[in-house]
Amino acid sequence: THQLTKAAQVNLMIMSYLVRTAYRLQGTQIYEKVGSGGYGEVFRASWNGTKVAIKKFQQKESNNFVYEVQTLSQLRHPNIVLYMGHCPNENIMITEFCE
Repeated sequence: THQLTKAAQVNLMIMSYLVRTAYRLQGTQIYEKVGSGGYGEVFRASWNGTKVAIKKFQQKESNNFVYEVQTLSQLRHPNIVLYMGHCPNENIMITEFCE
């Protein structure tokens, strides 16, 4: 049988989340995991040709997910990442990717 690499498994897992999300996330391609922490994991991705960061919050961090979406969706400043969308059913938030 064919075994997937760890990176491929992670990619499939995140893509399965995205497939179940709203139409706004169509055109998304996950490239790599760039970080993780107490709230969840962050992935570098492309969304309709734009470099984005996809943050997948842990299920137990639902309150932090709601707070972060509410806060970032209202802020516009050159020194704050741009909020681009979210999927509440999967605790996924999309922001611009900063290098």
